[in-house]
Amino acid sequence: TYRQASPYLHTEFSPVSRLRIDAGVRYDASGYTYDTKLDPIQTGRWRRPADTTVNYTRLSPKIGATLDVVSGLNVFGSYREGFRAPGQSQLFQQGSNVVSTVGLKPVTAKSIEGGARGQVAGRFIYSMSIYDMRIQNDILSILDAQGAQTTSNAGETRHRGVELSAGTMITSQLRFDAA
Repeated sequence: TYRQASPYLHTEFSPVSRLRIDAGVRYDASGYTYDTKLDPIQTGRWRRPADTTVNYTRLSPKIGATLDVVSGLNVFGSYREGFRAPGQSQLFQQGSNVVSTVGLKPVTAKSIEGGARGQVAGRFIYSMSIYDMRIQNDILSILDAQGAQTTSNAGETRHRGVELSAGTMITSQLRFDAA
């Protein structure tokens, strides 16, 4: 049985006329009650954990700001965190894992982004942003040399990049965008 609640609180305000701040927080509470009706198996290729209950909680904040530099141009920046609990099959279909998969940690992400966007003459829009995101405790399934599958939290990955987009109104009914 899976259960989840994820209340979210968000606010936006402008401390000065050209600056907009948005902030939010999300609280995730989720978990499983695992009742197998079958005996646990602790050896071999098709291991099965005993009945258990697993719970996950996380408070994930976000904050961002947008500044109107001049008419048609603003700059922005943000920081946010994310969270994902392991799935049912990752936790309770242990396979040949020697270490119980019931102990898998949730996947977390932290990202920062900044950039500029605007428009020219009401017909041409543009956006450029850079970002850096770190994901921790990502869950991977790996086949070993004997063909047995193991599932574990696999450390950290980092994702960095630049995103560019532009668009223009060709007619009042047709717009062209590229990213």
